[in-house]
Amino acid sequence: MQSFTEQVSITSPSTGYALEVKNTNDTFGFGIRVKAGNSPTMNPFSAMDKDGAHRLFTVDGVGNVMISDSQLPTDAVSGFLCISQCAGAPTGTPSKGIAAPVPMVFDVVNLKLWIYSADGVWHFCQFT
Repeated sequence: MQSFTEQVSITSPSTGYALEVKNTNDTFGFGIRVKAGNSPTMNPFSAMDKDGAHRLFTVDGVGNVMISDSQLPTDAVSGFLCISQCAGAPTGTPSKGIAAPVPMVFDVVNLKLWIYSADGVWHFCQFT
């Protein structure tokens, strides 16, 4: 496999938008970064469906993440936000590669949604 060692940056002087693809020495090793531009209300990054008609997800200029841009019908078979699952209560201590993450996982055996909070403890919501 060929390694990627160069950086490619594309910046719009009028809007301040920037796209960077580079090999980094940080926690993640490789990055695709999108700069929000000069306005925090701009949508700096969106993944679109194959026809370009709908946003699959968007990250706006202030860090809000929106999954989809439309309401799912009650008989939907795709378009869901999916999270990791485990068979029982989580016991590990999640690593924190990004500042202030809140790891979550769904326990499929006990029907509990678990989050790992800042107090260093797993907390859950029970489903019936």
